[in-house]
Amino acid sequence: MAATLTTRLSVLGIKHIFQAHQPHLPWGGGFPEEAKQFFSWPFLCTRAKETEVVETRVFAAFKDYVAGDLDLVDRAESVTSGTKLDSI
Repeated sequence: MAATLTTRLSVLGIKHIFQAHQPHLPWGGGFPEEAKQFFSWPFLCTRAKETEVVETRVFAAFKDYVAGDLDLVDRAESVTSGTKLDSI
């Protein structure tokens, strides 16, 4: 149950980050179909060309995503059960 709760919390956090930054960043046109399996739906895909946008908006989004990931790592519980390890 803890893993499920942690997963839900992380998705909610990432969704919030996505919703906060997406309106300010132009759509980047996506990425190849074979790469989609490695990204969650709230992945920001942008190809900003202006240096100011990259240095402000893109960098702010990057920092928020990193902070969200670090928060998830902080809340993660160790998996020590052989059965659970085998299923990962």
